[in-house]
Amino acid sequence: MKKVILFFCLLSAAVCAQAVKVNPEPAVVTQSDGTRLTVYAYGDADFHWYTTADGTLLYHEGTNYYVADVTADGSLRRTPVLAHE
Repeated sequence: MKKVILFFCLLSAAVCAQAVKVNPEPAVVTQSDGTRLTVYAYGDADFHWYTTADGTLLYHEGTNYYVADVTADGSLRRTPVLAHE
């Protein structure tokens, strides 16, 4: 009987567990060169991406945001271009 109760408790915990959505509010960040950039986040805790106000896709590395390039397999890679407004 204890195993059945434990099973249903674990099953209900698994059903309730969901990825948390990212904060949809824009964030103003300061780049390493001193410029300020407004960043918008989309997605959830498991899969998320960033854009600028004009929709430029960004790659976040350390404290900087770079213009992103989409590879053939759909993943993002950093370009050498530091993002600006």
